[in-house]
Amino acid sequence: WVSTFTHIYHAGYGGPEVDQTTPVVKAAELSADGLRATIEMSQLTLGHVHEFDLGTLRSRDREELLHRHAYYTVNEIPRQK
Repeated sequence: WVSTFTHIYHAGYGGPEVDQTTPVVKAAELSADGLRATIEMSQLTLGHVHEFDLGTLRSRDREELLHRHAYYTVNEIPRQK
């Protein structure tokens, strides 16, 4: 699954997660070498952290991932050409 959120920034460290959403994963494609995945989602939210829970993925040898959560902050969305 995927969820998105941002933080309320203030002078101290950290802050609560706010403006949470759960975009829909529309498609996912694994590269031929098995090292990259391209994920198409219903929305990307500029300035938000996108959290990916990859706990159901397994290696070709059926091994679990070392880290099941991945995070990415969308800082810019390229314009469509």
